[in-house]
Amino acid sequence: MIRRMKSAVAAYISLALTLQCLAQAPATVYLGFLERRGPKAKEWDERPEGAFPRVRLAFQHRDGRWKPVRHDAKDSEELRASVTWYPKSLHWIVASGGRQAGTLTTQPIEPDHYGDIAIQRIETSAEIPPASGPEAPWAGLASYAPLVVVTGPHFADPEGWKPDKPEPQLWASLSKHFQQLLRAGVPVNEVEGTEVNVYKFQCGRPPQFHRGYKSRDGRRLIALDVRPCRIPTPKDAEVETTASYYYWYVNEEGKATPLGSDLELIAIGDYDGDGLSEALFAFSSGDNHDAYLLFTGRFSQNAIFRWGYH
Repeated sequence: MIRRMKSAVAAYISLALTLQCLAQAPATVYLGFLERRGPKAKEWDERPEGAFPRVRLAFQHRDGRWKPVRHDAKDSEELRASVTWYPKSLHWIVASGGRQAGTLTTQPIEPDHYGDIAIQRIETSAEIPPASGPEAPWAGLASYAPLVVVTGPHFADPEGWKPDKPEPQLWASLSKHFQQLLRAGVPVNEVEGTEVNVYKFQCGRPPQFHRGYKSRDGRRLIALDVRPCRIPTPKDAEVETTASYYYWYVNEEGKATPLGSDLELIAIGDYDGDGLSEALFAFSSGDNHDAYLLFTGRFSQNAIFRWGYH
């Protein structure tokens, strides 16, 4: 009997939070990431204001377009004041695999560290899936892949993106195309700083397929292993520019568009309800800056939320 009552209460809380999400959806849709703990996060667990799990608010959809929320604190005083930049309370749906995986209510913290910009403390929650799976360096110093959280009711993937590997004949053609583009020069995320500069890759042998996805209408996302390639770095550069993987978007006609280096795909879904899917990526430099990236409009537009740690 007690177990049934607990299940009923959890279901009621989940329903109530979902209805709150739906009620706040029409004006502005906010999108963030549920960052989860692991061994790498222990030092951050000592500070209650930024402890895991937590939500990092990253994007907002308003007036028909996505843009990052404000995150440009110039000094410690402005950093502490950043708590006023965000809504006092947000009700979230946790999305995983195109389905609702839970609900959250959060409030913004007053950060003391630049790495805590736009962090939201979880106040109430229901049905949050526990962190599991392989650990890896993720944005936000988390060590598990983040989950998407959204204040609106939309999170399914109408374009039907699925893992996929091109057949050998198609891959031979795409590989040649990728090599031509790499030699001509593509944008690369710098290890230090927030710059994205164009570099011409020098590949001793053809880059290999690393990971791929295909939409229902035949468009593709492909991550290329570019570790066999060298990136010529200016002589006056303090740090050598490197890249391990490179993501591309390939349209129906086979034309490839470079998306960026060392990105990790988080999720694909339609989060603004326009019938087109958004693709969400994370970038972790392993040094002083991380980022979340949102591609929309069939990869014709993007928004970037960046932050540093000191």
